[in-house]
Amino acid sequence: TKRQIDIKANTRVVIFAGNDYNPCATLKNNVSWFRGGQAEFNDLRFLGASGRGKKFTLTVVIETTPPQQCTYRRAIKITVDGPRKKRELSMYSRNYFFAVS
Repeated sequence: TKRQIDIKANTRVVIFAGNDYNPCATLKNNVSWFRGGQAEFNDLRFLGASGRGKKFTLTVVIETTPPQQCTYRRAIKITVDGPRKKRELSMYSRNYFFAVS
């Protein structure tokens, strides 16, 4: 059995993210503090080009002794409005329809 590590209140928790195109994404509001058995990240945002529709790796680091790290692969960003559609290849591509028979 694994030994359970006690996480005390006011323990710092940091989130990192990246993908093949941007291994270390710039995040805003990616630091939180463990309180009441959880860490909440309010208004977590990706800054700059983060790759619309691309999957990324999310890493959560809990600064305990010893430090704990959790990695979640193939995550996808969800906006407040829900998942976004991929952008068109060009502004003209939406004007042409192709039928395959």
